[in-house]
Amino acid sequence: MQNITVRAYKTNQGTMPFYIFLIPSGDLSYISYVIRRSEDQRKGIQRIASTERISEIASFINESKDVIFPNNLVINFDKEVIFRPDRDKLEEGELIIPKKKHTAQIIDGQHRLFGLEAAKKNIPIIVVAFSGLDLIQRAKIFLTINSKQKGINTSLIYDLFGITRSGKNVELLAVDIGKTLNADEDSPFKAMVKLTDARKKEKESLSLAAFVTALKKILQNKDIPFSNLDSQQQIVVLKNYFQAIKELFQKQWGIRGYILTKTLGFNALMKTFPKVHLRSIMKQDLLCDRVNQEIRCWKDFDFSGSAWEGISGEAGAAKVASVLEGMLSKLG
Repeated sequence: MQNITVRAYKTNQGTMPFYIFLIPSGDLSYISYVIRRSEDQRKGIQRIASTERISEIASFINESKDVIFPNNLVINFDKEVIFRPDRDKLEEGELIIPKKKHTAQIIDGQHRLFGLEAAKKNIPIIVVAFSGLDLIQRAKIFLTINSKQKGINTSLIYDLFGITRSGKNVELLAVDIGKTLNADEDSPFKAMVKLTDARKKEKESLSLAAFVTALKKILQNKDIPFSNLDSQQQIVVLKNYFQAIKELFQKQWGIRGYILTKTLGFNALMKTFPKVHLRSIMKQDLLCDRVNQEIRCWKDFDFSGSAWEGISGEAGAAKVASVLEGMLSKLG
């Protein structure tokens, strides 16, 4: 079997050892692979590669006289590698890598590597390589590198929070509730929440990021009784609330051309939720039928996209919510 041999430096941060080395980009392209994170590929951590970004990098490389890539790529070796330290320096030596397909998974840096491929360039690049990491460890590294960067799909970050159990408690709770409602066969949101940046499926109309952002605000407000329930109770209460809305607007729920299950409508309904929830508590009944009675005054409300054309964002959701709340207040 052929091998790739490179000079490497072995070190560790905390309990995680890794190697640092230079390798021709062509060799890394040959041995590496990427798994996209989607509902069908739950072992992946990477987002969908942007062809526009790859083209931009390739153009930059081809137009530059001196190509410099000071930033390292991060990979994880799936197959066993051999490190042979120098006699006088145990941290330095030769790293022997099997020259086989699917030897290493890219954790970070896919666009740079694909850009070099597109430019048909084979230059040495800096690599930080771990070996034998499990999914949680790989996800944590990806989050550490990318969670504060712009341009990273927020739903992917929240999805990975759920794997690693990192992030703030309220974020994790909101992620868990969103994923549960998306997976529950009896949920009005079954298969409607887009968990990652993979290609949107037919029913998906609401991103996990939008769901988490709206729910976090309610969970953080301790003046709202809902925030003091346990997670299972919160799931049931939200399920009943949106099931009642789905039943009231059967011809609009999940239908193209209506905002009900899109970010604008969802945010507006979440802003209105605390008042409906409080009214139900006062009646000592949180079941779907009770919620249905409380929101019956909305039955003629127009959730069509054309009725709210040009309205968007937080201000737009607040405007829709104010109309809904006004209708509730007339009930006394």
